[in-house]
Amino acid sequence: LRAARAMADHCGNIAFHFHPMVYYQGWREDYGALAATLISRFPPEQIAFLSMGSVTLIRPVAQEIRRRGGETKILQMEMASDPHGKLTYSDGRKVELFRHLYASFRPWHEDVFIYLCMEKASIWEAVLGRSYATNDAFEQDFAHRCRPVRG
Repeated sequence: LRAARAMADHCGNIAFHFHPMVYYQGWREDYGALAATLISRFPPEQIAFLSMGSVTLIRPVAQEIRRRGGETKILQMEMASDPHGKLTYSDGRKVELFRHLYASFRPWHEDVFIYLCMEKASIWEAVLGRSYATNDAFEQDFAHRCRPVRG
């Protein structure tokens, strides 16, 4: 957070990318507290954009994690296959995570461009109440609504 503050002071605008968001015991409190901290330290005028995404593993990565062993619980989480064969959270879990973080950033809703990274339209609609018909439509809105990062 000190580095983000220094960059904002130097460049004027910064962005926050919450990807991957991870579901674990205490996630609501931790993500809510982090949002409150960011809101208290950065005015929305200094935020170029904020994005959210979930844990996503391609199958070779999951296989490599299994092969290496070790003390990780990443593969013990409830995961589902997405249309591209990647392992990720269920749609319901994603909506739960994203809605909570989005709600935690309520003071920024009008002033900061907030979007979902690599999520389908139904999840966008459930969380943000909007979606884009094409990637081009998203990119045009992004270019229009986010603040440029200077550096």
